[in-house]
Amino acid sequence: MDSSIFLDITRIAGDFLNEVISLFFQMAPYLLLGFTVAGILSVTLKRSMVARHVGSPGFSSVVKAALLGVPLPLCSCAVVPTAGYLRQAGASKPSLLSFLISTPQTGVDSVIATYGMMGPVFAVLRPVIALFTGIAGGVSSMFFSRSENAAAAEASDGGAADPGASPAETEEAKEEREAKEERETEERGKGSEPAAKGLSIPRAAGRAFHYAYIESIDDIALHFLLGLGVAGLISLLIPDGFLEGSLIADGLPGMLLMVLIGIPMYICSTSSIPVAVALMAAGISPGAAYVFLVAGPATNAATLAVLKRMLGFRSVLLYLGTIIIGALLFGPLVNLVFAAGGWEPVLSSAAGEAHGNGLLEYISGGALALMIGAFFYRTLRSRLGRRNTGPGNGAENTSQADRIVAGDGPDSREDGGFRISMNIEGMTCAHCASTVRQALESVEGTRSVSVDLKNGTARVHGHADENALASAVKAQGYLVK
Repeated sequence: MDSSIFLDITRIAGDFLNEVISLFFQMAPYLLLGFTVAGILSVTLKRSMVARHVGSPGFSSVVKAALLGVPLPLCSCAVVPTAGYLRQAGASKPSLLSFLISTPQTGVDSVIATYGMMGPVFAVLRPVIALFTGIAGGVSSMFFSRSENAAAAEASDGGAADPGASPAETEEAKEEREAKEERETEERGKGSEPAAKGLSIPRAAGRAFHYAYIESIDDIALHFLLGLGVAGLISLLIPDGFLEGSLIADGLPGMLLMVLIGIPMYICSTSSIPVAVALMAAGISPGAAYVFLVAGPATNAATLAVLKRMLGFRSVLLYLGTIIIGALLFGPLVNLVFAAGGWEPVLSSAAGEAHGNGLLEYISGGALALMIGAFFYRTLRSRLGRRNTGPGNGAENTSQADRIVAGDGPDSREDGGFRISMNIEGMTCAHCASTVRQALESVEGTRSVSVDLKNGTARVHGHADENALASAVKAQGYLVK
């Protein structure tokens, strides 16, 4: 009896691991290609260039913001500081909302992975629909902003006790004024555009490599493994085709269920792919799977909290409403596209089981496994280092103004430099930490920089001006305490 149970458990565990490993090897080549393209974009597509195109108010900026956001390989965490930078650079709220909605739904890396795992139809539909939903969100924000401004004008015409106090100033106008004041303050400091420094070809290649194979891996590793695990469980517990013809396989009930599953289960646009593949193999319609591909990557509780502070509660409601309504509207359209073309979804897991993996899959899978292993090694080393240091022994608990001057502490240097510790709010992922590090390194006089993502701190050694350092960080959309 006991041996029979043990054998059953062993068989189930083996089936689960086989499914997970098969998906891992099938996705590996497309992920590595996507990361490579993302790395190239990271050094060629500058935030300042994006800001120039989305800075003016109006419909054209909303469209440009969505167009620029679609290819960027940023999850809903990493997109927030980018949006903060654009806000400080003068981008309007409708443009920001368009950018925030379109960007996390897809990216060049997830499009390539979608093509490999789900076929060309999904690979085309994902960015196209992300573009339209981003524009829809921006236009909605324009409409509500105009309504709010009109109401404020009527209130102002009704008379005010103190016109100079501007009692009818809208939330939109107030935020625009505050953003303008902050921009003017930062322009007076140094480093307001850290990316302005020209990069040599070797340094640009090194930065692209670092972004592609270290930062991108750090961003998705845990979510990717979670997605593979969920996909393996679905494949194990729900036989292929089991849900076909059921109430949740197609139509509004199934799509609503995908929204309810996707919103609390935050995974990035790339990591959601194996889950969607497993759901379709179980019998879920392409439209319902698409709803999951949108609802999961575009929503994140931490991100929503930051957006509320940055853009206001109304914009958060517009953000969520556009994503949910857009997913439910475009889900049936995805089904219609597949039906009209007579296409069947291409599910690579089934193809992999039928034909097995080739040399490319094994080489790519081995490389990806090494990169993910390096991520866990870096994480473990960082945690052990903090444990050995102990609370209160480092400078991470000091204020921005706390300095250790040469000769006054163990971290002093013979060159007479000093160390500044900064508490930074808004860093949520490895991409955020890298952005802060690069911003600080760009400030003249900086010798070395270390960023602690978990504690939200950065330490800078050198002769850099403290205000310039703070301005460089703020210019990237983060807060310095």
